[in-house]
Amino acid sequence: MALKLSILLQYVRISVMSFEKRFCYVIIAILIAQSLSMVATHLALCRPFYSLWTPNVPDKVCLDRTKVYYAQLGMTIVMDFAVLVAPLFILRHLRLPWVQKLMILVVLSFGGMYVFLHQCPPFHAPSLLYFHPTSSPLLSITSPFPAPLHPSSSHL
Repeated sequence: MALKLSILLQYVRISVMSFEKRFCYVIIAILIAQSLSMVATHLALCRPFYSLWTPNVPDKVCLDRTKVYYAQLGMTIVMDFAVLVAPLFILRHLRLPWVQKLMILVVLSFGGMYVFLHQCPPFHAPSLLYFHPTSSPLLSITSPFPAPLHPSSSHL
């Protein structure tokens, strides 16, 4: 979220038309609301909360994790796409020479590279979703799915 937010704030800074600035502010508001809803959803994923990591809890009520993750992933893809196409609208209204517009486009394309790398399938591969003794612990920390309590309980 912080990287997308910084990219969008940079878009606000270079925008010349009020419509473009409002568009960026709307995307920022949606991004913040999305992030807060993700946190709230993850906190309310299971009742009682400790049943997320404790198996066989009586009276456990959980949301379907797969549906929740797909819904959040869909919204993330939409927001990434908005961050990716926003410079196309912003750059056409800048009154700069063509070469300077191209240089700004190159700088802003780093946001596009982030979007591409964020949505690239190798970073969402199922093999990265569980902790393996031979893999990096960072992969299990950054994964949107909780890692099993014991490496031997992995389904891979």
